[in-house]
Amino acid sequence: MIRRQSPCTDISADFDALLDESLPDIRLDEVRAHLAECDDCSAALVQHHGLRRILAAAPEPRAPQELCQRLTTIAGESSDRPLWMAGIGRGQLDSPRTRRKVRLATGSVAVLMVSVMVFGLGLVLAPTLPTVADVDAVASLEYDLSVGSGPVAGAVSAVQATSPHLLATTPQVDSPRLVSEIDWRVIDAHAARALLDHASEPTVGYRGVQRVVLGNGADFVVAAVEVSQPLGEPLTVTVLDRQGDPINSGLLSIRGGADQPVLPAGSVSFQQAPGGQISGVVTTVIEAHRSDGSLAARWWIAEALGLVMWSESFDTDQNVVRSAGFTSFAETSGESASSQLRLSLASQTVTGAHGRVCEDGFTCATDLAGLPLIELRADSAKHPMVVCALYGKGDVRVSVLMRRGHLGAQGPGYGLSPDRSVLSWQSGTVVYAVTTNGGPGVAKAVSDELPHEPAVRNTVWQRARMGLERLFG
Repeated sequence: MIRRQSPCTDISADFDALLDESLPDIRLDEVRAHLAECDDCSAALVQHHGLRRILAAAPEPRAPQELCQRLTTIAGESSDRPLWMAGIGRGQLDSPRTRRKVRLATGSVAVLMVSVMVFGLGLVLAPTLPTVADVDAVASLEYDLSVGSGPVAGAVSAVQATSPHLLATTPQVDSPRLVSEIDWRVIDAHAARALLDHASEPTVGYRGVQRVVLGNGADFVVAAVEVSQPLGEPLTVTVLDRQGDPINSGLLSIRGGADQPVLPAGSVSFQQAPGGQISGVVTTVIEAHRSDGSLAARWWIAEALGLVMWSESFDTDQNVVRSAGFTSFAETSGESASSQLRLSLASQTVTGAHGRVCEDGFTCATDLAGLPLIELRADSAKHPMVVCALYGKGDVRVSVLMRRGHLGAQGPGYGLSPDRSVLSWQSGTVVYAVTTNGGPGVAKAVSDELPHEPAVRNTVWQRARMGLERLFG
């Protein structure tokens, strides 16, 4: 086998390994064979070997004293350690400037970590925007709670706030019988209002059971409601399901946002007559009629007791929309329940400066469409999710319900009275619902003065800010 000789350049690269006797045997044979035939490489090897001997015999070099002192000052506490053991690593000596850089970097990382933690905490505490369903029905309930009073209004509101699937259904409405050959007497609006006003101030303590029927033009829900009210005490209501078991029970505060009873919108004539007895109580019946002669509402009132014993409201086709009254009644005395039955979404009355209640999409104007503000309520005095404003003048009332969330689907709407108009829409992150007994024109005029911004969803930054505001106030 003929071995090819290595080039001279390859041989010179192996001089140090050859002199150190560290070449592998195969390579050593190749280098020696080449040196035996190449005078130039042999001379270069001798010269390289001499240079190594000169360098080995030379004294160890030392850095200038000034340079050593400067390096010692820069190294600081690390000056006694070998370079490879310096605290910063990668052969870089520690120094005051380096330490400042390290402290700055460490502080920046700490600030960043704290900022991320605070931001995450804000997201965790941020209120979740709910889906606002059954807007019209809930707005109508808030309207009733603002203008209604007495056990009948309380029973109706309690049933309105109950899920329909828990209640019984029936196609028939049982109304009290009117006295045959009734002797009607025409009265004006002032007299009708005075009678109803007197019937909102009980003069006795009582307890009983009411039958409540709510319709939506096609179907009905029916519930029995136990009511009791010791004289001078709050009203207690207990809604029963279709099996007669309690669904909820507690004290009920019916808010009288109006100074006097509100008559049905569109009512132009009134009449009264003896109403016979309801649950053994002598009553007077009052009727309100529209301009076309259709019946708008009817009340059976016990003037001696200061109570409405039964009431009904009708749509323009004379279908009963609401019917509620006593099926049993007894005067009594006793103690009221200790817990509050919360029906209103906005149960806290806001007085004086509205402050944060009227921020972030909520509107608390002191006047809308020429109607002054009567009452302002919210679910919280700070950062509320629900605000309800009541406006009114004369017999006209307007309830503006504002709920933070996203507009959802409408439900069956049991008990939505024909004597009111409801408009609802989404503005930004707030769902607005205007309810009024003043007709579509008043509802439209009020709506035009309220925000109508495009629907938006809160960004991550907005949600974090809302959460931090809840945490720090």
